[in-house]
Amino acid sequence: RDHAYLSVLDSLFEHHPNAIGIFNDQGKFIRMNHAAETILGYPVAELMHRAFTGIVTEEQLKQTEWHLQQSRNGLPYTFETSVHHQRGYRVDLHVTAVPVDIHHHTKGNILICEDITESKRSDEQVRYMAYYDDMTGLPNRRLFKDHLNEKLRQFKENGQKVAVFYLDIDRFKLVNDSFGYDYGNMLLLQLAERFTRCLTEEDFLARTEGDEFAFFFSNVEDANDVMTVIAEINRVLEKPFLLEQYELHVTASIGVAISSEDTDEADLLMKYADIALARAKEKGRNDFQIFNNDMKSVSI
Repeated sequence: RDHAYLSVLDSLFEHHPNAIGIFNDQGKFIRMNHAAETILGYPVAELMHRAFTGIVTEEQLKQTEWHLQQSRNGLPYTFETSVHHQRGYRVDLHVTAVPVDIHHHTKGNILICEDITESKRSDEQVRYMAYYDDMTGLPNRRLFKDHLNEKLRQFKENGQKVAVFYLDIDRFKLVNDSFGYDYGNMLLLQLAERFTRCLTEEDFLARTEGDEFAFFFSNVEDANDVMTVIAEINRVLEKPFLLEQYELHVTASIGVAISSEDTDEADLLMKYADIALARAKEKGRNDFQIFNNDMKSVSI
């Protein structure tokens, strides 16, 4: 009867659709089923007596080691991790780690791993579509606002300032009307690449709509700092843009709003930068304006 019972367990183990591995007290494979070979891409012989953590991706390694240790301490544990497939790509796994007595006084684990790579990828795709501009790959207005709010909260405690720059490309409509939307898109891609050269790790760039880009800078506190940043933006715009056989010179209008005690919300700071941008356009092209309180009384 025991033999029949073990035979059923063996059959369940071998034919289970999830990857199952049995590990000794050192975390090394001592048995794995056919699904594990399929999902991980390694033949049994190649993984036998190797540690599971040896195929875990670097960014998940510490956390996975901690989860496995918790399981060896006697509690079943579920967690997510990612491993390197034998061909080199990442496989995302939902893992249930169950402690098990292998021999008298020797504890190991059984890991039951469900491949969740596709659902993770689709989650990432949904997130990408929600927070990134599809054409340039830059963050969109929503992500810009989220990061700006976070930065404002962080800086409120130490009194640092954040400056938001709204930038519009002068005569951009003319590019679309004269050359067509493909050329307009080509120009936007090149602009996105050039604008990233103006950033440090503390700064942020987004394409908010059409030909409008938004930056925030963490080291801009006054008009002199604004002039320095605008000189850098103009410098990256100086060189003509190549749109296949055409060379195009581009200028930009820029509105700037610097945070203060009464602008601790991204929405308001972005609104002020937008008002300053409208003023810069009224003055003519290739110009900038810094938001001030006079604009507030007229515009709000």
